[in-house]
Amino acid sequence: DLVSILKRGKARTDAGAPGVPPTFILKPSGGTMGRGISLVQSLAQLQEADISNVVAQAYIPNPLLLGGLKWDLRIYALVASVDPLRVLLYDE
Repeated sequence: DLVSILKRGKARTDAGAPGVPPTFILKPSGGTMGRGISLVQSLAQLQEADISNVVAQAYIPNPLLLGGLKWDLRIYALVASVDPLRVLLYDE
C-alpha cells in the first residue's frame, strides 16, 4: 500500500539510494496522454494530490535505456498452463 511505503520511507525499487525517499508517479487512469501526472515523495504530497482515479507507479531511478530512451513492451501475457507450458500473448 502506497501510504505504508511512504510512512516507512522505503521502496523496493530505490536501488540502494541511502537517504533518498521513494518517489511515486501518480497517473490519471483515463489515458490522458501525459496530462495530470504528479510525483510524490511524502505523505503530505500524497494528501495534497487528487488520488480519486489514479494509477501509482514506483519510480525507478536508473531504468534500462535503449538508445538513451525509456521503452516498454505493452504486451499482456497469460500463463494458461505450466505443464505443458502454454502462454497466450496480447499486444496493444
